[in-house]
Amino acid sequence: MKLRVLGAIVIAASLCLMIFSPSSQAVEKNTKIPTATRFQPAATTLQAIVVKNTSWRSSYATVEVWSRRTAASRWIQWAPTTGRVGRSGIKIVRSQNDGSTPAGMFGVLWGFGLSAANPNAKGMQWRQITSNDSWVGDPNHRPTYNTFQTWFSPGWDRAESERLWNYRYGQYRYAWVIDYNRPRLGTRPASEPQPILTGPGSGNGIFLHVNGSGSTEGCVSIPRSKLAAWSAWFRASSNPVLIIGEDDWLKG
Repeated sequence: MKLRVLGAIVIAASLCLMIFSPSSQAVEKNTKIPTATRFQPAATTLQAIVVKNTSWRSSYATVEVWSRRTAASRWIQWAPTTGRVGRSGIKIVRSQNDGSTPAGMFGVLWGFGLSAANPNAKGMQWRQITSNDSWVGDPNHRPTYNTFQTWFSPGWDRAESERLWNYRYGQYRYAWVIDYNRPRLGTRPASEPQPILTGPGSGNGIFLHVNGSGSTEGCVSIPRSKLAAWSAWFRASSNPVLIIGEDDWLKG
């Protein structure tokens, strides 16, 4: 009888250890990036780029690349690089054409550039640009605002938009679309979430692209060699994000 009781106690203790052991608890813990603790990436996000400046108004930034194996793993930083942001620095609330880069955490959606071959072999979508391709910034044409369009598609004002082909050998040799203000590939159906057209939170065409000659109009830019490597590194199943902000604020 005593042996049976002792056996039951041992089994119960073993089950408790299995349920409450640190290793099983760690599976449920979603870690944060040490330099961007203000934000909590989704448990499915295993790749992140952190863009930070030391002053909100500065157009110079440090750009870090981070990865983890699972949601419970600690984030590992790889070699950072220098970058540029908007001519007006970074803003928590920005508006169209104010020259600032938006602060926050945004998904990396898909890429475009000069190459016909997709530089990414890990599931990220890529589109080769042609002389007909543009990014629409016309706030008076909601269906196409903040979307990739051909130059001849109807309805939007060319003066309010950007012909991507003009920068094919420079900034847009490699470019990745950032999920700011709901950009989409193609015309946006009325059933989808609609963009903010004017005022706080508005703006379009926020990309991660190759450095130009100076600051950007709102994008994040890094050296071409770095972006070429990162373009291959992105993995669709890792749900990569871009986290942007002033250094102290990101750690707040």
